[in-house]
Amino acid sequence: MALAGLIGQAAQNRELSVALEALMIGWIVRILMIAASVVTGWFVAKDAPIFGVAQVMVALLLLTFIVAVLAFWPRRWTTALNRSWKQ
Repeated sequence: MALAGLIGQAAQNRELSVALEALMIGWIVRILMIAASVVTGWFVAKDAPIFGVAQVMVALLLLTFIVAVLAFWPRRWTTALNRSWKQ
């Protein structure tokens, strides 16, 4: 009986973990889409039928830019930032 209770509790914790991950991803997507909406609004009228498509394209470009910055971040900048943080 105790084993069944532990398994049930583990399943609930896993479901909670998945729900929290989905919530975090939802916030990241929402922030990304807000930024894309602002940038798209500079070039396309918000009433235009193509606005949603353009917004998704800009969001993908922003995501690509963020990933590129994180991938190619120089190591010396990170060590310089860490040294200044400790002082």
